Amino acid sequence: MPTRELVEQVTTAAEQLTKYMSVAIAGFYGGVNMKGQMVTADGKLDIVVATPAASWTWPLAAPLS
Repeated sequence: MPTRELVEQVTTAAEQLTKYMSVAIAGFYGGVNMKGQMVTADGKLDIVVATPAASWTWPLAAPLS
């Protein structure tokens, strides 16, 4: 199972790979206040990196559009 550290590593790598592109990237994982993640999820995201539990939890609270 992916961990918080792996989500952070993949998010950082994706940001580095898309440095010269207009791409919105966000990482989601448990163990932190979900309110901040909900604000991030409310925006337009092109790439989402999440642990399995987070990928099921936050879309239920704020569905992707």
